[in-house]
Amino acid sequence: NNRDEQDKPPVYMIHPINGHGNLLFYDGPDHSPGFELATRGFDVWVLNFRFTQISRAHVSLDPDTDPEFYDYDMVTLRYDLMADIQFIIDNTNYDSVAAYGYGFGGTTLSYAMAIEPEFFSTNVNIASLIAAGPSYAHTQSLVYIGLAEADGLLNVVRSMGINYVNPTDFPTNVLNQMFC
Repeated sequence: NNRDEQDKPPVYMIHPINGHGNLLFYDGPDHSPGFELATRGFDVWVLNFRFTQISRAHVSLDPDTDPEFYDYDMVTLRYDLMADIQFIIDNTNYDSVAAYGYGFGGTTLSYAMAIEPEFFSTNVNIASLIAAGPSYAHTQSLVYIGLAEADGLLNVVRSMGINYVNPTDFPTNVLNQMFC
């Protein structure tokens, strides 16, 4: 955000699960939604979810030693979205934002809007949910079915002291390329 350009309408961008906010600018100025919106005169703000490499700061928890750092869910993430949106409103000349959620970002935004309709109807003037997956109830994908039943795997991984898997590291990157 450039405080000298507060006359530009704010757009709040929320990234997919397999990366961080930089993905919204990854394909350069001619092919990325973040650059495209900025070029068209919008004030672009980008969320980095707490599970990304970029967002590992916390007031009291160390992400390398405290498993509680990763103890959150969609309920908690909606509060992050609401705090971000309120921060944008407080720091611009606008009383609402446009919201753009891609993949998991769109799913999280969809969930948050359904749970907190008063906040979002007041503070979000338009929402674009790209590739959001609010429900996978009817999926035939073995990957999604496996992930939905992954509590056992999660417990095994946590018992090994692993709380975080970097989505850009091998073999995670190979799995992303195969299934995402």
